[in-house]
Amino acid sequence: MRLLTWNVNGLRSLTQYYPWCEHKNFKTILDTLNADIICFQETKITLERLDTSMAIIPGYDTYFSFAKGKASYSGVAIYVKINSIKPISAEEGISGLLNQSSTIFNQSDQSTTSNQSINNSNITNITSNTSNEYHNNLNFSTEELLNLDSEGRCIILDFKMFVLFNLYCPHTASQERLFFKIQFYKVLLNRVNDLIQAGREIIIMGDMNVTHKEIDHCDPEKFVKEFGLKSFGEHPLRKMFDKLVSPNGPLIDVCRYFHPDEKGIFTCWSTLINARPANYGTRIDYILVSPGLMKWFKSCNIEQSIMGSDHCPVVAELYDTINENGHIYTLKEETNVDGSSTPRLCAKYLPKFMGSQKTLKTFFTRSDEKNDAKLKLILSEQPENNQMENNNIENIELSNQMENEDLVNESLTPSNNDNNDLSVSKELSNTKNISKQTTTSQKSIASNSTKSNVRKTKKKTELEKNQRSLVSFFKQQIPDKISNNDYSIKEKSVSIEEHNQLYQLNQLEELPSDSSDKSQNEESTQQKNIEEIKEIKDNLVENCKEIPTTSFNNNNSETISQWNALFAPRLIPKCKVHNEPCKEYKVNKPGPNQGRRFYLCSRPIGNTKEDQCDFFEWVKGTNKNTSTLKRKNVDKDKEINSRQNKKQ
Repeated sequence: MRLLTWNVNGLRSLTQYYPWCEHKNFKTILDTLNADIICFQETKITLERLDTSMAIIPGYDTYFSFAKGKASYSGVAIYVKINSIKPISAEEGISGLLNQSSTIFNQSDQSTTSNQSINNSNITNITSNTSNEYHNNLNFSTEELLNLDSEGRCIILDFKMFVLFNLYCPHTASQERLFFKIQFYKVLLNRVNDLIQAGREIIIMGDMNVTHKEIDHCDPEKFVKEFGLKSFGEHPLRKMFDKLVSPNGPLIDVCRYFHPDEKGIFTCWSTLINARPANYGTRIDYILVSPGLMKWFKSCNIEQSIMGSDHCPVVAELYDTINENGHIYTLKEETNVDGSSTPRLCAKYLPKFMGSQKTLKTFFTRSDEKNDAKLKLILSEQPENNQMENNNIENIELSNQMENEDLVNESLTPSNNDNNDLSVSKELSNTKNISKQTTTSQKSIASNSTKSNVRKTKKKTELEKNQRSLVSFFKQQIPDKISNNDYSIKEKSVSIEEHNQLYQLNQLEELPSDSSDKSQNEESTQQKNIEEIKEIKDNLVENCKEIPTTSFNNNNSETISQWNALFAPRLIPKCKVHNEPCKEYKVNKPGPNQGRRFYLCSRPIGNTKEDQCDFFEWVKGTNKNTSTLKRKNVDKDKEINSRQNKKQ
C-alpha cells in the first residue's frame, strides 16, 4: 500500500500545469500518482465550486474540508481507493466539535451539513465522553476551538488499524497568525496524546509549516539572524513541534527514519526567487507515525521530480505482509472492514451530488421523470418527425386531389334527391378550402424563410460595406486624386465668425429686388450695401492665411528612427561574476523605492559559487518617488525647528 501527501497550492489550478494539463480527467491524475490514500493540502476550493469531476471519481471515495466564509483559501482533501482500503468513520476538524454541528449551530436538518459524527469508534469516545475535561485541559472556549476548525485544515479518518490525520497547519505571516498556529498545535498535541492513551495507532500526513532540524533548512544561519534568535531550536513553533516528534514526542518522522543524515531533501521552494532549480528550500511536509506502525513501513521518499506546485509530494510504502514472532500478518486483514457503510462525510453524500439539493434548473423543468424521458425522445426524433410531416403534407394534397375527382364523378351521375346534390357541393367546397389552406401555409413558411435569409444577407452586406477591417488601420491612407497636378493644394483657414459674416452677406446679395415697388432712395441704399459687402469680402480674403501643402513622403527616416528609439528594447546588463544577462525585478515593498526596477543575477539563489552572485543595479529612468522624499525632508525641517525653539 502507498500513502501520498502533497500541498497542491490549488486543486483546480493543478490541471493547468505540465504534465497534469495533458490528462483528460482527474481520475487519470490520481491513477498516475499511484497511491491508495492521497492527501491534498491547500485545495483552495469551496463547496459551491466543487463539481463531480473532482468529487465523484470512479474507484475513489473523496472527503473534503472547506474554509468557512473564505474563497480560494486553505482546505484539505483525501482520496481513498475503494478496492484497497475503506474507513470506518470520518471526522472534520481538529477539535472534534464539528461532529456536534447540529447542536452547536442549531441546524435542524443534519443532512445538509458536510460534517458527520463518528459512530462505534474510539475517536468518539475521546471527544464526546470526556469533552468537558478536553476543553478544561486546553483552557479554550468553544468559540476559539470552532475558530480553529473554520479554515478547513483537518480531516480525520479511522481505518480500524490506524487513525489518519490530513493536516494543513497555519502559516506564520504575522504575530496574530503565530498565536493562532500555536493554539492549533496545542489542540493537535492534546488530541494525539488522547488517542495514544486509548491504545490507537496514528498516522499524520500533511504540510506542518515547520522545519524540524537545521538539516531541513537551506540556510539556517540566515533564519536565526532574521528572527534574532540565539539558536535554531529557540523558535516557539519548533519547540511545539519537538513535543510532537521523537525523541521528545510520541511520533516518528518516517522520512528521517529512512534518511537520517541526507541533506537537500526539501519539499517546498519559493517561486518568487525561482529557488527550486538550485534546491534552495525547506522540508515542511511530513509523514509522522506512532512507533507501533513502523514495522509495516517499507520506505519513505520525497518526489522532487513531480511538478505542478511550489511543494512536492512525500510518498511512503507499506508491506503487504509482515512476520512477527513466527506469525504472519496481512495488511488487508488488519484493515478489513467488510459490512461497514461509507462514512457520511464522503462527498457522494453531499446534497448537491445526491440530487436532494434544488438548483435554479429544477424550477424551469418538469419534475416527473416520465415527462423528462418523453421530452428527450421527442427531441431526439425531431429530424425524423420533420421528414414525416413533409411526407404527410404531400400525401394529404394527393388524397385531396383524388377525393375531388371522385366527388366530381359522383356529381355527374344522376341522383334522385336534390339533397344529395347539395351535400356533394358542400363537400367539394370543404375539400378545396383544406387544400388551399395547406398550400398557403407551406408558401407562407417558405416565404418567411426566404425573407429572413434576404434580410440577413442585406445586413451582412451593409455591415461589410460600412465596417472597417483591422488591416485598414495599419495601411497607409492614399490621398484623393488631384485633377490639376500643376497647382498645389491650398486650404484657407477661416474663423467661425468670419464664415458667418460671409454667409450673411451672400444671403443679402441673393435677395430679390423689385424695382417697381421700391423707390429710388431704396435702390441707392442697396447699391451702397453691395459695395460695402464687396469691400468686406476683399478684406477677408486678404487676411486669410494659406496652409502649406503636406508632402506624402513614405520614406521619412527621421520619424522612423525616433519611433524605433522609443520602442527599442532596454539594454540588459550582465553580471560581473558569471557574465550572463541579468533578470529584472520590481520593488513592491512600501517606501521611497516602491515601483523602482532593478537588475539581479539571473541564476537561482543558493549557497555555492555557481548560484546567484551579489550583482545589483538600478534600471535607468525609474527615479525614486520624489513626493515621499520631499515629505520626509519637510518633516525633518519641522523637527529641527521645533528642537531649536525648545532650546531657546
